[in-house]
This record gives sequence, C-alpha cells and structure tokens, in this order.
Amino acid sequence: MSEIRTTRWFDAHLDLAYLALNGRDMLAPLRQVQIEQPGAAVTIPSLRDAAVATVLATIFVQPLNSAAPAENGRWCYRTADEAYACAEAQLNIYDQWLACGALIDARTSAHPRRAPGILLLMEGCACVRTLDDLNHFYQRGVRVISLTWTEANRWAAGNEARGGLTQEGKSLLMRAAELGMVLDTSHLCEESFFDALQSAQMPKIASHSNCRSLLPPARQTPRNLSDRQISELMAAGGVIGINLFSKFLAAGRAAIDDVIGHIEHISDLGGSMDGVGLGSDMDGGFDSHALPRSLESHLELPHLCDALSARGISDADIAKFSHANWERFFTRR
Repeated sequence: MSEIRTTRWFDAHLDLAYLALNGRDMLAPLRQVQIEQPGAAVTIPSLRDAAVATVLATIFVQPLNSAAPAENGRWCYRTADEAYACAEAQLNIYDQWLACGALIDARTSAHPRRAPGILLLMEGCACVRTLDDLNHFYQRGVRVISLTWTEANRWAAGNEARGGLTQEGKSLLMRAAELGMVLDTSHLCEESFFDALQSAQMPKIASHSNCRSLLPPARQTPRNLSDRQISELMAAGGVIGINLFSKFLAAGRAAIDDVIGHIEHISDLGGSMDGVGLGSDMDGGFDSHALPRSLESHLELPHLCDALSARGISDADIAKFSHANWERFFTRR
C-alpha cells in the first residue's frame, strides 16, 4: 500500500562523497558493503532501489581533530587552503559519478531518471577563502550553502557557539544571493540564524534539522530548531528536512513514532504539511544503529509511509513530505 502513497523520495541531506572518502564503495550494493561495514546505511544503488529520485549531496569538510586523531580523514583540514583542496576532492568524486552515469545532475531536467539526481550543498564555508572562490564553486555546481558547521568561523557562529553573522558573512551571503544560491540554516546558532533570516535576500531552508522542544529538557540541543526558528523559517517560505539521527529525535534510540512527532510538530507550527520534508543525514558520521528502528536504510522508508497513513495523514500529504515540498521549493529557483 505504501507504494501507492509515494512514488519517489527527495532526501535533502546525504554525505555521499564523505562516505566515499571514508572508504566505502558507494557504487556497490548495500548488502555487499554491509558484510564489511555492518552499520552502513547508504550506497548509490540503495538510493536507486529505494526510489530516491533527488538528493542534496554535500561537500563536507571538518577541522582536523588533534585530540582524536582516529576521527580524522581526507575530509579534514588545518588551513583554508587545505579545506579548499578537500572540497575540490569531493567535487571530483561527484564528477566521476556523474560521468559514469551512477548519478545525474538534477538541474538538467532533460535527463531520464535512471539514477538519483543530485544538487550540491556546501556544508559550512570553511573552504571558501575569498568571494571569488564562491563563484568557482557555483560554476562547479554548488547551489546550496551553509555558513558553518558546529563552531564559529569567519562568516558566522555555528550551533555550538554564540554570536551573529560577521560583516564578512553578510558579504558572502550577498554574493551568494547574486548567484542565485540557497542558504541552509541547519548548523547556525540562533543569533546567526535570525541575522541570516532578516538580512540575507535569498531562499532559505534547514536541510537536516529537528524540533528542540520535543526532547526532554536535559537532552535538548541547539543543533535542533526552537519553535520560533521553525515558525519564522516556514513563514519565509523555507522547508525543513527531518534528520533521522536518533540523538536529535528522542531521549534514546528513536522509533518511527518519534520521527512522526517531529513531522507533525513542524506541520502544526506551519499550519500545513507544506514546510516539511526528509533530510535524513543517513549514516553521515554515525552508523545505522543510531537511526530509528525499522528505518535503517532508505529501503525501509515505506515503513514510515505506512505509519504516517495509520496516523490519518493523507496520501497527498505523505507525498508532500516524501518529495513534493522539496521539488516545489527547488523548481522555483
């Protein structure tokens, strides 16, 4: 029955190139990869098999962690030049997948959907050394940017920091708006979030963020959005992608009902299902055991459709969540 409720998915946050740099064969069937990596949740064939039609695929770079060397990898940097090189390496991976037909460019509507389509999201702008670099990344296909990851940088303050946009950050957003880019607010602290909402003249989303108020007080995290942030982002025409990392959904390991709780809360604040979609972040820095039970890969998303239907949510609203809201948002760009 769930196949009738939704024919395809749009996932607004997946770290595909990061997973490749972390040693995963992203062109192999998921079951084959899981023999060596039991916690794996995503490969490109699994996206195709799960009818994931479009993905916001990230360029993710991370500061080198001298305190935990085992966490470092080919996506880590010490300097802005190293961050730039890390971003270029990930863009080259996406180019290779596009060239071999494993993925298609979602900006080119003439392509038949024989493979998942991708739009590129730069997660944090640590790799942008100058505004001219932003032009370069746009030319290479980046259409969505977030200013920070968790910490503060020269542009803004991340969710583990405090403070508003810097003057350089405002200049960066002005250039991004001129290029026609979209701002992802997911990793901004509240001060920078509201600065961006008020000053950036560009479309805005939260690609992979949940509801802070639904977690117990002791487990609430600034990585999730406050009710005010949710309301004002949707009032500005944005869409919020539900992150499937259990830590951001519930006090322990999440269940499907916890996912639905966040979907319904966003919908209640916005007055409809028009502002919520999927931004799973599946296995981006955590394994499938940190995902909700019965949602350990995209292949299990029909379970979520069944549960939404059982809660009385119509097929039309399920389709909005699964793909239509994101497709509508990006079709307008």
